[in-house]
Amino acid sequence: MNTPENVERVAVAFLNVMRRWFKTKHKPVDILNANDHFDANMAMDEAFTACGLKALPDEGQMTQEACDLWNAAWDRTAILNGEQPS
Repeated sequence: MNTPENVERVAVAFLNVMRRWFKTKHKPVDILNANDHFDANMAMDEAFTACGLKALPDEGQMTQEACDLWNAAWDRTAILNGEQPS
């Protein structure tokens, strides 16, 4: 799950979701402070789903691998958006 390819795919999908939610096509969005505006975790979950991945297994606990992908994709999204990751 946590591969460089999936990090890139999820990051791009997450950026697209955030741009849609912020209603901007090409301008940077405030990824690092996204939770101040929206429930950005829901946006990341949507990005996972768009990439055919499941962040939360049926029992509701996120695996360490899913957490690692989630965090790596968030940081990569910040970079793609012109921000420094946290």
